[in-house]
Amino acid sequence: MYLSWVHRKGYAYEARRLVMPKGEDGGEPTIVPFVHERLGDLLEEMCSLKNRGIIFVHVEGANVYGFLRGEAGLHRLKGSLSEKQAEKAMEIVQIVVHFLQPSQSFDRWGEQYLKSVKEIREKEKCSWQEAARRYFGREASENPDSTNIVRKFELEHHRRVEDPRTGLKTPQWREVLDGNLDPFILAYVEAHARELNED
Repeated sequence: MYLSWVHRKGYAYEARRLVMPKGEDGGEPTIVPFVHERLGDLLEEMCSLKNRGIIFVHVEGANVYGFLRGEAGLHRLKGSLSEKQAEKAMEIVQIVVHFLQPSQSFDRWGEQYLKSVKEIREKEKCSWQEAARRYFGREASENPDSTNIVRKFELEHHRRVEDPRTGLKTPQWREVLDGNLDPFILAYVEAHARELNED
């Protein structure tokens, strides 16, 4: 969804994923690039992963952080993407948005992330998987908005996508999943600007 939006906007991007060691004594986590770069092949590769876990996407472009920072939080999908699929499910994904200083590269940020995960594991005596999750849990405590539900994909009866913060909703859920995020992004940017003006 986000890669499709980034592609539509013409932004430069790079996607990587966190790879966990096999067993707690099998080494340390690493961040590796996906095999494919072309959007269609990259999305297919992501979908083929048995456990998608944590995925990092570095995006470069004019005001991209200003657009995407409102996407940070929990995205809930309830139902199934296929109308013929009998089994209903609910999935919650947490989106975290970082701003990288011009002097900080994607590689350098990844190194710092892995170092922090290692420190959490050693300090709290937990698994690598848990340490990786707790890193983002710490960020959530510093930014409470990151634990709010910012997008609801209701795909059971009245199939729609809704942003509970702005009240914007649309039945065009397939278009949203295909990267048509501008109405939601701009609605939040405008609402946030009004709040700042009121303060």
